[in-house]
Amino acid sequence: MRANVIVLCRNNLNMTRKCLRSLRELRVPDELRILAIDNASTDGTAAWLRSEQTRDKRIWIMSTNGVRSVATLWNLGLRCCGDWEDALIVNNDTVLLPETYTTLQAWAKPVWKDSGEHGIVTCVSRMPWETLEYHEIQSSPHPDFSCFLLRRWAYEIVGEFDEGFEGAYFEDNDYHVRMHRKGVSAVSISVPFTHHGGGTMKTGSIFERMRISKCFEANQKRFFEKYGCYPGTKGYDRLFQQ
Repeated sequence: MRANVIVLCRNNLNMTRKCLRSLRELRVPDELRILAIDNASTDGTAAWLRSEQTRDKRIWIMSTNGVRSVATLWNLGLRCCGDWEDALIVNNDTVLLPETYTTLQAWAKPVWKDSGEHGIVTCVSRMPWETLEYHEIQSSPHPDFSCFLLRRWAYEIVGEFDEGFEGAYFEDNDYHVRMHRKGVSAVSISVPFTHHGGGTMKTGSIFERMRISKCFEANQKRFFEKYGCYPGTKGYDRLFQQ
């Protein structure tokens, strides 16, 4: 079964280069396919991806006509995977360890001691200056959607990501709640990855930052309207006790 990796790219070409380099080095059981979705970048990302595709046939490229939401692109990428069993989804501001895919895949299936079947298994983010060393793997019920392995059976039970969330923010919290309500487990394991958090916001133009802020506010409002609370609050924690 082919190993599918989906990476969303919105500007930050330097980060995308580092991310793609780490994706190429992933150890996978079979064929590797990297689907890079360029989300209307304006910094030469699309041209660079095309040049990489000519050198590496494992890379597939999609480009959007205008900026699309993270939820929309996640759904689009998964539809393009064809007959998939699981897919690794990452942001372009990440750098992964070579064993990331196989470790997440192994943890997702009931083959490790005290491990059950999980619909989503994620790594845990580290800032660029932090070490990526780890020893005994531990898990927690707090998934990190900057780098996550999604099982197809879970996606079919929970449904698509909510494309009503504009741009980015809160679509991941929404999916975690929906998974819980469907009885689908989501865990984070202590395998680290480098994460340049907020890279687009930090390096974008004033207009890009305004667009991102507007999406944050709209999505925060949408999340509250759906659940009556905000992520990171006691009310949010209670959603997972119901």
